[in-house]
This record gives sequence, C-alpha cells and structure tokens, in this order.
Amino acid sequence: MTILSLDEIIELRKAVMEKFNVKVHAHDTCPAQFFTLDEKNQKVEDFIIEYFAEKNLKAIFKQDGLSFEVHKK
Repeated sequence: MTILSLDEIIELRKAVMEKFNVKVHAHDTCPAQFFTLDEKNQKVEDFIIEYFAEKNLKAIFKQDGLSFEVHKK
C-alpha cells in the first residue's frame, strides 16, 4: 500500500470535486490509509483509477465501489 501525503490527498480531492462535484473522504489509520465515496459512481471510479495510473500507482476499489486503497504498480 502507498501512503499519500496531505498535498497528494488535497490534489486528488480537488480533481474529483472539480470534475464530478463529488467529495473523496480520506481515512488514515495506523498503519494504513484508505478513501471512500458517499455513493457508487462508475465514472468517478474510472477517473480515480486513471488518475493514479498516470502517477504510476494503482487505485484498488473494494467490491462495493465505495472505498479504495492506493498501491504501487
């Protein structure tokens, strides 16, 4: 799992909010970090996956489509 910095989290949240008007919630628990959405949205999920792919990272969504983690490729 990759731990994102506060600046990286802010950048992600801003990108998703500007494009979809959807808030990404960050959860930081020792020793892990994960993110959630308020509702499943395939377009947002696809955007987040591509967003991290461009940074050579991989967003892995849980089956519910509401939470995800970020990993190195």
